[in-house]
Amino acid sequence: MALTVQQIVSGLRISRSEFGRIFLAAQMDVVVSGADRQPFDAVTHAGNDQQAFTEALNWAEQKQFLDAMVRGIVNDHLEDGSITAELAEEAMANGSTDPAHKAALQAMMDLSRGFDRPEIQRYGMNLGMRWTVKVLADGALKGTGILIGPNLVLTASHV
Repeated sequence: MALTVQQIVSGLRISRSEFGRIFLAAQMDVVVSGADRQPFDAVTHAGNDQQAFTEALNWAEQKQFLDAMVRGIVNDHLEDGSITAELAEEAMANGSTDPAHKAALQAMMDLSRGFDRPEIQRYGMNLGMRWTVKVLADGALKGTGILIGPNLVLTASHV
């Protein structure tokens, strides 16, 4: 993997508890002996998240489960898209022959259609999902709306 630990840390959008869960899950896939697995809190005691994530990722790299860790972060959508973009570019540069993989990469990075920066698209979709609401009346779907305040939804006139 061409990503450095600092690049990975700068792209993370993750809480300490989520990081700890993925840290253990990645070890389950790679580290055979249960005695050799360590929880996130045992590897670092740094109070700053950036420093703690850096120390833990360096430890993961030494124990050879950094790739599994990064894949878990990407699969759970806990990064800003920059890690996904780097992995996609790396796969394209290495000439991946898996047809499903190529289709996914093309859908994600189709320069001819303006999808050259998937992290921007992911960021926008993530924000949109937080603001979009489903409007129900008597348990039946009436339409959708946009959350414009803590208790205020903007809908179309027919809703």
